Amino acid sequence: MLNILMDNPINFWVVAAISFIAIEIMLGWSVIFFFVLGSASLIVSIILSLNIILDIFSQMTTFFISTLIFSGAYWFLFKHFKKRGDNYKNMAGQVAHVVSEKLVKGEVGLVKWSGTVCKAMLHSGSEEDSIEVGNKVVILDIRNNILLVKKNF
Repeated sequence: MLNILMDNPINFWVVAAISFIAIEIMLGWSVIFFFVLGSASLIVSIILSLNIILDIFSQMTTFFISTLIFSGAYWFLFKHFKKRGDNYKNMAGQVAHVVSEKLVKGEVGLVKWSGTVCKAMLHSGSEEDSIEVGNKVVILDIRNNILLVKKNF
């Protein structure tokens, strides 16, 4: 089996393409890099079958150039599938601690959530006008990278 792959470079590149694409499928299309490698391998096998390139240096050069081209093309095609805007909505309902001097209504202060210091403001519907340092607050929403909070009772 190995002799068949090494004697005929077209077979080698076809098997490489199938293997890379199979790995990508097994990973649940989460990496895309293996799909890029499989696509580049397929291009090399097609160009070899057309007798455009023959030597190993040309094969490797074609493979690397194809990999770069497919990486850019797939990035451009798949960048639109990325979810935007709801990345931090999982913070809502979580508890944070006030770490700035005092969290005053209408002003931006600082709270510590999950070990990270974040900008925060009292929510407009909050009953309190200020919250002292060390008190717990509940994150209600995130707007413009500022946490909207109210006092946790």
